[in-house]
Amino acid sequence: MRGAIRGVCRGSADGSARKRYGQEYDYPERVRWSLAQDDVKSYEDAAKFLNFNNIDMVCLQHEYGIFGGPAGSHILHLLRGLQMPVVTTLHTVLREPNPIS
Repeated sequence: MRGAIRGVCRGSADGSARKRYGQEYDYPERVRWSLAQDDVKSYEDAAKFLNFNNIDMVCLQHEYGIFGGPAGSHILHLLRGLQMPVVTTLHTVLREPNPIS
């Protein structure tokens, strides 16, 4: 299940994808999980799914606007539930973030 979390961001990897603004995407069969962008439980369930499937490591690609919640905070529900190492790529680093960011 290589690349499961990358798929959460872009829907292009083996393991996961995301649903955005109520839209459904026609993903290939290799996509085995889909996040509902604004549903916190979906992020929690994704962590359980990844843990259950004995994923060795998660590579999170972060960009503002991809994840649900204030400043994308829903992704924290997934990260807190993971039982494996996480490597994160921040595509944008805010020069002057606000308290929510």
